[in-house]
Amino acid sequence: MGGAKRLQELHQRLLAEDPTAPPEIATLLLTPLCEDLRRKYSSRRYVDFIHHAVEDALINYFQRPEQYNPTKGELQVYLRMSALGDLRNALRKEQRFQEKFQSGVEISQIAGKIEREEDCTLSILRTKELSTEVRNLFPEELDWQMVELIMNKERRTEVFAEILGITHWSQEDQCSEVKRHKDRIKKILRRFGDSIRESTEPE
Repeated sequence: MGGAKRLQELHQRLLAEDPTAPPEIATLLLTPLCEDLRRKYSSRRYVDFIHHAVEDALINYFQRPEQYNPTKGELQVYLRMSALGDLRNALRKEQRFQEKFQSGVEISQIAGKIEREEDCTLSILRTKELSTEVRNLFPEELDWQMVELIMNKERRTEVFAEILGITHWSQEDQCSEVKRHKDRIKKILRRFGDSIRESTEPE
């Protein structure tokens, strides 16, 4: 166990703020503590996590040695439990990060697919031959102004809000109202674009 008596002596020196105590304790315990945790977490992907957890446990102990009570157990056992807690927390954070990252990738892929489909639809609808038909889909002048912005890939909420006459609304309400109108218009454009593609596909 790294010499329990020796560690108790070092602990007393640490409490007395002996500057040579921390490096001596680290020399005695860093490797054994890492080996203890590696027996429980043997995969190579845990190596860095284990090393950081042990280092953190030692640093926390050096900063607050009074939290260790020698009457409740040996120092190495105390530090092993501290490092194990840090390791588990780190692994949970890593798992959450990976889950969020994966979700982000999936969302990005879906969003990219939708955007590519919309770009394809807009490319079709921009052709001169279809401009009149597209215009007829939106008899309301306000809708047509929004269509022109969408087809020109305008994305700024404030530009659409100005057309809708809602610039005096809160930012949140503007975003919600603009999105509602854009979604409605894009739905009409997608349906029309799909019908054009289907009619031009070879049988």
